Amino acid sequence: MAGFEGLANLEIWKRFAEIRSRLVWSVIVLIVMIALSYTYTPFILNQISENLNELIFLSPAEAFFSRLKLAFVMGLILTAPYILWHIWRFVSPGLKRRQRRSSFWLIPISFALFALGASFAFFVVAPVALRFFLSFASGDLEALISVEALLNFVIGLVVPFGFMFEMPVLMLFLAKIGLIKPEVLVKNRKYAILIIFIIAAVLTPTPDGISQLAMAVPMIILYEISLVVIRVVWRKRLREAAETE
Repeated sequence: MAGFEGLANLEIWKRFAEIRSRLVWSVIVLIVMIALSYTYTPFILNQISENLNELIFLSPAEAFFSRLKLAFVMGLILTAPYILWHIWRFVSPGLKRRQRRSSFWLIPISFALFALGASFAFFVVAPVALRFFLSFASGDLEALISVEALLNFVIGLVVPFGFMFEMPVLMLFLAKIGLIKPEVLVKNRKYAILIIFIIAAVLTPTPDGISQLAMAVPMIILYEISLVVIRVVWRKRLREAAETE
């Protein structure tokens, strides 16, 4: 009995050591990515401020910390696949062969969808929303936007859009474990669309309808795409269940 407890404790300490090692390497890669991203922050700032006459900062340290904040967000996004890979490597020994194969592909697919959503927000939604708000400037009303305010506006669009584009992965996972069925999604489509518009209104950093529509419409399209994928997964699930009977 004592020998069994000793082996169990040894296995626990090995897992803790593995977690520590993976965490340390993830932090190291994150720091490297943040440092690399910081060198590109002037280019990014030029991209998002091209519609502005000038970009100002209101405190001595605002420009530096704003660039650091932007570099941190960029570094975290770039490091995400590496972190997800470590998480997968940690949990994969407890998965079956088929589960390991299917879950492995979720990493690049999740990152690709996040990158697609973030890129859509950065290159399409943010410039359109920014031009809309700048159109209210006039001869008596000049737009003087600080670098911190601009970054908060853009990051507040990019990050939520990235996560919202993860909807197909989340719905696919829920379908695989049997928590949602395609018939239920079809039956409650109108409620789902209503919830999507509410989520878009909450997550967009501004109350304008343009940003909300720009988030809601892609989410509705992704919902329909997810529904098609879930139908395929559910049919396969039913076929496998029938074969085992």
